Amino acid sequence: MSHEFVPSRALSFFGIAPVDPGYIYVLSAGNRLKIGRSKSKEARLRQARTWLPECEVIGVKPFWNHRDTEKYLQFGMTRFWFKDEWYEFEGDEFEEWFLAEFQSFSDTDINSDSVDFI
Repeated sequence: MSHEFVPSRALSFFGIAPVDPGYIYVLSAGNRLKIGRSKSKEARLRQARTWLPECEVIGVKPFWNHRDTEKYLQFGMTRFWFKDEWYEFEGDEFEEWFLAEFQSFSDTDINSDSVDFI
């Protein structure tokens, strides 16, 4: 992990256990989005630029329980699933909403991101 995350005591009020910290990222390539997770923000971006050099990084956001968060996001996007962790919206207005909402999460505050996600 690139830095130490400190859990807020308020997390328990929202039923969030401060375990499994990591990042959810969204990449764009052409008309598709990739939604994935990683323990290391820097390492994943480095890897992504080797197998997809033309990708645009939409965001990389910290979350507690990042494996579950990724799963919930991907379940919610099933309608737009293309292949593996790739999604294609084919002009659906949901894409614009999703991108704006994802970008509104903090780049550094794992506690507020985790609470805001629920």
